Amino acid sequence: MATVPSKEDTAHVILEIFVEHFNSRPGHVLRINNFTSIWHSRGLTSEDFNVGMEYAVSQNWVEAMPSGDSYKLTDTGYSKMATLPTPEETAREILGIFVGNFNSRPGHVLRINNFNAVWHSRGLASEDFQSGMEYAAAQGWVEVQSGGDAFKLTDAGFAEA
Repeated sequence: MATVPSKEDTAHVILEIFVEHFNSRPGHVLRINNFTSIWHSRGLTSEDFNVGMEYAVSQNWVEAMPSGDSYKLTDTGYSKMATLPTPEETAREILGIFVGNFNSRPGHVLRINNFNAVWHSRGLASEDFQSGMEYAAAQGWVEVQSGGDAFKLTDAGFAEA
């Protein structure tokens, strides 16, 4: 006999889908159809979804949108699931992109569009880039080029990568 998941468990799955599958941050809105295939692939029913979503709303983890077919991730829901990466962590991701994605050597310059091409595939959000680049520059790992849209890998940055 199959066990029925608790409302807490199904609400937690909803948060996982927001944060881990869609890389959502507080304020991001997902429509019900964004959940459907993921939800059912986990062996959960539509009734499980309704119970979990009702509980998530009651806990202020998500907010029901006026349209009735969308939900917004709240700060509370996000903090229940995720921690924001530190500037050091994102700086290390930047070094990883230089060396791992572009086979860069000291002195190699990448433009912002090079980072944009791979940033989200690494599970990172756009708003994390600046603090990571500022940290990397403060450590002497990169040099920000004039205009602020190109970045040069230093010897120290290559060694750190």
